[in-house]
Amino acid sequence: KALIIITGQGEVNTADAQSFISYAVSGATTIAADDANSLVFTSATTQDPYRAAVVHHETLTAGSNTVTVKYKSDGGGSVSFRDRWLLLLRYANI
Repeated sequence: KALIIITGQGEVNTADAQSFISYAVSGATTIAADDANSLVFTSATTQDPYRAAVVHHETLTAGSNTVTVKYKSDGGGSVSFRDRWLLLLRYANI
């Protein structure tokens, strides 16, 4: 089991576009990056506020797992991100 915490700020320079910060897990467990577990930024004129997401995973397989931050935009133009963090807290049953 693990808590995955992602934080950051994003800026989109195109109206009606969004940018996303998410993560994927590979190795003993495979979890694709998912918009449902992401930070979403929509501002086209100023930097969006700092955001954070906390996701609880019950289904991590024992062994070596790698967590990778993933970025994307759903529109044209450019996107910038800053002050990004990923924190993974692994824990056992209590």
